[in-house]
Amino acid sequence: MAEALKGLAEIAANVALSFSKQEYFSQKTHENDELAKSLHKDGVSQKEAIKKIIVKMTHGEDVSELFGSVLQCMQTRDLEQKRLVYLYLVYNSVQNEATAILSINTLCKDIDSGNLFLRGLAIRTIGSICVPGVFENTVDQIQRGLSDDSPYVRKAAVLSAGKMYAVSPELCSEAGMVSHAASLIEDPSPLVSINALRTFCEMHAGRAPSKTHMEMLVSSLDRHSEWGQIEILDLASLHGECFSEKEALCRKVAPHLKRENPAVVLSASKLLAALSTSDEVLSSVWRGLQCGLHSPYAEIQFAFLRSVPSLLEKGVPKDICSFFCKYNDALFIKKEKLGVISEFAGESELCAVVEELAGYTQEVDMVFVRMALDCLLRLGARMPACMDSVVAVVLPLLQSENTVLVESAVCVLERMQRQSPSSFQAVERSAEWRGVLADERAIYAEMASDDAKRSFLWLLGECSTEKKEDAFSFFSRMFENESTAVQAQILVAGMKMFARSETGYGEVAAVIEKSLASDSVDLHDTGLVYRRLLGKEPLLRRMFFQPKVYPSPARRQHPPVSEAGLVSSVLPRDTQKPHAKHIYKKSNTTLNDLIEIQIESTEETEGKEDDIFSILCK
Repeated sequence: MAEALKGLAEIAANVALSFSKQEYFSQKTHENDELAKSLHKDGVSQKEAIKKIIVKMTHGEDVSELFGSVLQCMQTRDLEQKRLVYLYLVYNSVQNEATAILSINTLCKDIDSGNLFLRGLAIRTIGSICVPGVFENTVDQIQRGLSDDSPYVRKAAVLSAGKMYAVSPELCSEAGMVSHAASLIEDPSPLVSINALRTFCEMHAGRAPSKTHMEMLVSSLDRHSEWGQIEILDLASLHGECFSEKEALCRKVAPHLKRENPAVVLSASKLLAALSTSDEVLSSVWRGLQCGLHSPYAEIQFAFLRSVPSLLEKGVPKDICSFFCKYNDALFIKKEKLGVISEFAGESELCAVVEELAGYTQEVDMVFVRMALDCLLRLGARMPACMDSVVAVVLPLLQSENTVLVESAVCVLERMQRQSPSSFQAVERSAEWRGVLADERAIYAEMASDDAKRSFLWLLGECSTEKKEDAFSFFSRMFENESTAVQAQILVAGMKMFARSETGYGEVAAVIEKSLASDSVDLHDTGLVYRRLLGKEPLLRRMFFQPKVYPSPARRQHPPVSEAGLVSSVLPRDTQKPHAKHIYKKSNTTLNDLIEIQIESTEETEGKEDDIFSILCK
């Protein structure tokens, strides 16, 4: 069997090498006539002509007129020429299905040949043509191929049976080909057995074979190639219910954790994690994963990092330090490691993780710094107890001379404050935030990103308790130069500061008048509501603009890392929508009813505070 495959590989190599020669890429006109004449000659001329025809086909040229001449070249004992003609038939069947049926007789003769190479090639060609008319006339030949004495021919027949089933499942079922192919899972040849398993899974949409077959395959893992072992282990991990003696199975699979091939190790790890709950077995799984997590090849690391979350969910112990980023890691590797850290870091590891992430924020690569900040954000969203530590890491970044870093820190800080409004006091008391308030106009002027500007204005509106008439006068002057989204946030921030301190009426009124002249319908309507609101009682304004409290996320032991929408669902981003407009659209109360609320006295208002707030925030 090995010698047969070696000989066939040499033939394929010779054919592939011959196609690289420049002489086959000709630009002559009327070349098809010359090729037709060459096909009627003997010996080397025929073979060279077929090679030129195949090259023309791969370049999209129509050579269907030469079909009859090429078909006559099948009557030869030269195996290389047979292979070339088969290749032509496969290409031609895609463009002209009707002509492919004309080659059936010759293919059937080759299937009955005494040369196992020729039988295998003919069966493979039938499977590659994928034309229903061809399959209907060659079912018996494929059936005979499934019972051939040569493992090479049986393997080719099994693969052709799978392709035939994809085109004509009813035909294969009626001929008994499905059950016949399934029986080859027990074939003594590992090559035939594993291909029969693959074909069975394709025919039955991933359904596992019988319990007997599964146990037989797992018990005979060592006689299969590494590719076969991966197929068996992956299938077994998906259908663990097929095994009764799970502990015995784990003992058979455990040695594969020490293989040199990382793909085999990963497949064995998935199976052991799915079947066993033993601490000893799960610990051995973690030790086996180290070979892939610390591989010198980034692609192997990536494959392991994508699979690690599903293993950790099943109780595999971990050392979170193994996922700390190295300076020479590729960026996509760092992203995956940060994803694992944010989702699976425990409270006992919190100090080390936050300290490590704080170091990442000092890196030169700003893309990686943003990833680290986002990881801190997800960590705080998952474990609210660590939010203060996260804020303590982000606040010093506001004093950086790097504008991009400051913008990223402002955006993350705003999202943190939305998640944990109780941390406002920690921000307001911090020296870093007081430094920002002292130089807020210079910081804002250096910002180029609209997202950063909106976040900065939102923080000023929520966290600034001082009288900031001069600062808001600056924002009023910048109003006309900003985008509509930033203008809306300037308007909201001004109303929040005015509602809190009741100073700076002139600046706020000026911004409202500018919004009324805007071409944006949303901005105009919001300014109209705010102008009416300026004439109402201060208590109503304070209730209208009090901070929104967002619920904390539910705690989960092992949230799936694939849940990309976790953070976005926890941290709503509505900074682009003015608050009054947002509330009005969701309320059942009309706009006139909302504005016409009259507060007759302070004592009476205090008793109705809850009722008014429920109307405003519906």
